[in-house]
Amino acid sequence: MKEEATLVVEIDPTYKNIKTDSFTLLESNVEGDNLILLVEYGGGCREHEWKLKTNGAYAKSLPPQITLNLEHNANGDMCRALLTDTIEFNIKPVRYPSTIELDVRILGYEKEVNRYTY
Repeated sequence: MKEEATLVVEIDPTYKNIKTDSFTLLESNVEGDNLILLVEYGGGCREHEWKLKTNGAYAKSLPPQITLNLEHNANGDMCRALLTDTIEFNIKPVRYPSTIELDVRILGYEKEVNRYTY
């Protein structure tokens, strides 16, 4: 298992969800200002890239909710090893003003909710 450097969630109001290379989200949890994701994917011959993006739209609820899209770029890696990585994203940029909590969901894995308290 390889530890990745902490990345930062990207907010783009014009963002539309795009197709990503396949992966399975095994676990997600929030520690401090970081969303920690355990992912499994095929490959082993090239470096894989991960991005966490949102258009910044919050669902009206208490606490507010935001859905983030995890993008996986396998860079054409056709190898067949089954890899597991832990990826950390700083989610401080998605804090909702005037609250101290936010529910964070990952697109495609909406049943699992991560409570972000700040």
